[in-house]
Amino acid sequence: MKREHFLWVFSAGMLLTLGGGVAWAEGLTVETYCDLTITRLELVNRSWSAGQEPSDAEEAALWQRYGTTAPEYYAFRGKYPQAVDQYLAEHPEISDQIDQLSTSIERVIRQKEATQ
Repeated sequence: MKREHFLWVFSAGMLLTLGGGVAWAEGLTVETYCDLTITRLELVNRSWSAGQEPSDAEEAALWQRYGTTAPEYYAFRGKYPQAVDQYLAEHPEISDQIDQLSTSIERVIRQKEATQ
């Protein structure tokens, strides 16, 4: 696993599903899970860059928008690791976007640690 993917896993919980149109028990598809992952990483990056945590209201709106819950989302990649890896391999632009956001978040964390 790339170092950049660590934060993605940590911050996002991770993605999974065999195909973009296949719905899983949580109601997520690999496509919606990836989209949610990117949207959540953007929220975290924006909030942390401003020296804040994402608000509970922002998080709740995110889960509602995608028709899932935080526990379901965070468990998703662990349940379907091969499907997520396959999807990311087939969609390098999505994988790259996740890597870029994770790197940006990691940079914010390093900057905060350096000032403490």
